Amino acid sequence: MSLDVFDRAQRWLEQDKSVALATVVQTGGSSPRPLGSKMAIASTGEFAGSVSGGCIEGAVIEEALSVLAGAAPKRLVYGIEDEQAWAIGLSCGGEIHVFLERLEPSWFRPLHQALQDERDARYFTVTASEDDQHWPLAARGLAVGGGTATLFPTSGQTLEVPEAEALLTLQPGTHQQGAVQVFVEHLQPPPKLVIVGAVHIAEHLVHFAKRLGFRTIVVDAREAFATVARFSHVDELLVGWPSEVLRTLPVRASTYCAFLTHDPKLDDPAIQIALEAEARYVGALGSKRTHQKRCERLLEAGFNQAQLDLIDAPIGLDLGGRKPEEIALSIAARLVAVRARVQTGRS
Repeated sequence: MSLDVFDRAQRWLEQDKSVALATVVQTGGSSPRPLGSKMAIASTGEFAGSVSGGCIEGAVIEEALSVLAGAAPKRLVYGIEDEQAWAIGLSCGGEIHVFLERLEPSWFRPLHQALQDERDARYFTVTASEDDQHWPLAARGLAVGGGTATLFPTSGQTLEVPEAEALLTLQPGTHQQGAVQVFVEHLQPPPKLVIVGAVHIAEHLVHFAKRLGFRTIVVDAREAFATVARFSHVDELLVGWPSEVLRTLPVRASTYCAFLTHDPKLDDPAIQIALEAEARYVGALGSKRTHQKRCERLLEAGFNQAQLDLIDAPIGLDLGGRKPEEIALSIAARLVAVRARVQTGRS
């Protein structure tokens, strides 16, 4: 899940706008969007995210505005009947269940903050109930990191913490629990992409990576390169010697790193830190000959061939492009491929 939807919702709350949250909680057939897909809708009609890729967003926004006007939370079902499908634009023939609720700061802010702080979060939402007193609609439990559950009750709720803890151990998805249905999510912070080298390619790579759900950090020791004017779109811009900055971030096994300075004195020490941390992805700009010389230097520094084989160089998928934006696209494509392998458990 991209953090962008939550970021937009937080900004709207800070602007004193009320916000509705729509979440795909069940799918069937050739559904256009996966479970957990989200769309936030402000009282002004602005929206961020998607629950169907464009098929039913208009209908969901209408329903969201009614919830913000005082209607109860609701579960919307868009089915596969031809007449209904064409009426709302769901011509792919799938089925989507969307839970729509008013976004309450009491639970949303700690959830959003946890993801910003690079902490995991587990939570459940009651999305259908025949027991309104014990399990009211939109009741929620949230646990951050390895902590215990915090309950966010609606009026009349009698749910207890032990019950909430049990629900949070369920696999993500919709579960029938007696008289209720709960939707369980295990959210992880967005993957972090560290780009060493505030070069032209990096400007484009930040754009692509952010759209793909990465948290972007650009690092460069050269103040003339690392300027806010050039990187106003980056999540974090750090001026300093790359190896020193990477040690303080820090780089973890889940971090993606792209080295673009093409300068050994800037890249090499930072690459060593990424290899030592066993970063999820290490890619380096340069020709095959440049990379061969880089490997020779790293071997002399004590790294072994197995570690060097993990470096993606020349960086990115070979799409044939040579312009900065084309190279950035090739790097972004590689990031997507690596992330997909991790998510599906492929080696």
